[in-house]
Amino acid sequence: MHSFLLLTQINFKRLILRNLRFFAFDIITPALFYLLFTKLMPKPALNNFQQIYLIGMVIFATLLSSIITVANNILEDKKYHFWRLTAVTPLKRSTYYTSFFLVILFLTIIEIIAIEVVASIFVKIQLSLFAFGVITTLTTLGSICLMMFGALTAFVNDSGLVNSIASILVFPVAMLSGLWWPLSSFPNWLQKIGELLPTYQTFDLISQLIFNKTWALSSLLGEVIWLIIGIVLMFILQKINNS
Repeated sequence: MHSFLLLTQINFKRLILRNLRFFAFDIITPALFYLLFTKLMPKPALNNFQQIYLIGMVIFATLLSSIITVANNILEDKKYHFWRLTAVTPLKRSTYYTSFFLVILFLTIIEIIAIEVVASIFVKIQLSLFAFGVITTLTTLGSICLMMFGALTAFVNDSGLVNSIASILVFPVAMLSGLWWPLSSFPNWLQKIGELLPTYQTFDLISQLIFNKTWALSSLLGEVIWLIIGIVLMFILQKINNS
């Protein structure tokens, strides 16, 4: 337990306090998108547009941190031999990942709250404390699945390729999930693809709970399936990497 707490303290300092470029990028990018689309661009004829777009942008923020930030930092750990601590000390690889993901979860909560504050101050968004709590909680939990795929990306072991794959994952997924534009604006076949993505399922869960006061059980099941897929792939690639 002591080693886990010490590792978590080290991860907090190096992943957040000493890595402010990723921290700023993960918050500023979606916050600017939100302000651009809600304050400067013509608003679409869509009920609750400001609230819906806030949900999309906080999920987009977690997509950035869970894929790009996670992939780059794990790859950097491999490059600078921080990874080898698990080979030359009693520290297990599972402990490394648990501590790492815990700190990224903390970063995720900060990102979400920061964007909610921007929406409250500059856009005067009308949401209850319950709605803010739902957005914060479900987006944070939904990001766990995304972190798995960010970690999987790092197994490529090439910084240029990792960044390319991370970008290919993040931006098309954000668009196809309806985080930037309503999913209904896409052709039917793209909508079907978008509805399968974990980011859309998080979006659907939050939207249904806030606006309809009901659970989207199919999206909840989809989230669980994606999480299982991520865990299984992590286990397989870890075994291959150690063989």
